[in-house]
Amino acid sequence: MIAQLTGTDHGIDVSVVQRAVGDSAARLESLARNLRYERVIASNKTARDSWPSCHVGISEAFALESREELRRAICDPGCLLLTAALGEGGLDAQVPMLSSLLEERAATSSSSPLCVIACENTVGEAYLRLSRQALEGVVFARCLVDRMCSPPTIGSDGVVRVETEDYGVWLVERVQGATGDLEAALSDVQGVDFVDDLPLWRRRKRWLMNAPHLASGIFAGNADNPHIDDYVNANAALFRAVQFECAEAFHASSPEIELDELHDYNDEVFGRVSSFPMLTRKVLRRLHPDKLEELLRTSNEIIVGPSRAYMQSHHYPPDILTSALHTMIDLVDSRHYVD
Repeated sequence: MIAQLTGTDHGIDVSVVQRAVGDSAARLESLARNLRYERVIASNKTARDSWPSCHVGISEAFALESREELRRAICDPGCLLLTAALGEGGLDAQVPMLSSLLEERAATSSSSPLCVIACENTVGEAYLRLSRQALEGVVFARCLVDRMCSPPTIGSDGVVRVETEDYGVWLVERVQGATGDLEAALSDVQGVDFVDDLPLWRRRKRWLMNAPHLASGIFAGNADNPHIDDYVNANAALFRAVQFECAEAFHASSPEIELDELHDYNDEVFGRVSSFPMLTRKVLRRLHPDKLEELLRTSNEIIVGPSRAYMQSHHYPPDILTSALHTMIDLVDSRHYVD
């Protein structure tokens, strides 16, 4: 999404860095050769052969393992932005290399600060420690990325293909005196906004979008339904019920946001989730033996968190969120893991 919003079509040089392992290696080779990928706007409301698409241009693509190329890009004085979307564990694994390269960047003179942003729902302890370091000319900012997409594939024409919904928002936390150059560079890009109150926006997205989505994934996984959208369309009342609980919980914790506004947001979320073809295993990707700690942290934030706020406000637990927790525990206990 970030490449699409900040790509060469906007007059901005974009370098895509990807791990050269497994299926990623073929996608990297395609990106490096074609310097573009195809974005397809997918919806189960229309026939697959009618889905619109466009090509997103990039400047270069190279392997994450190519330290010298990464050093060149990061230490370039004209580089304003470094984003990462590796998942919590993947990002933490790269922190030693990132720390070394950012220290090199800090040791060089640069007229503009480099803004480092992890485009992840959750980050690990290693990245948190890195983000707290004081590095000259380097600023760490938090963000919120909101777009559903399917895993990238390679089309018959050899071009990387990514199916996304026809929606996308990237909110970046404004850091006074540090993100001004980046904000100016992206000021005309639709879908990118800089905000001062990111925690409020993030919690709304996490509680009202991610919580119902994860709950539906848990129920769909338990029912062996391979697609979230199919499950939601067949169980719309259940999805709406968990949305209601989440909206009540959010309003209890942030009463300055009117319930009517939250219900309008819920309507938008229902339309998005019920329309976009999403594999259940993608939503439940943390339901795996080596990722259960990540699943626990995520569930604590987006299911236990609103459940606690709901219970404090209503003095009894929410039915559907509680059921989602119990079902998730049953899935783990029965070792009903995602492949």
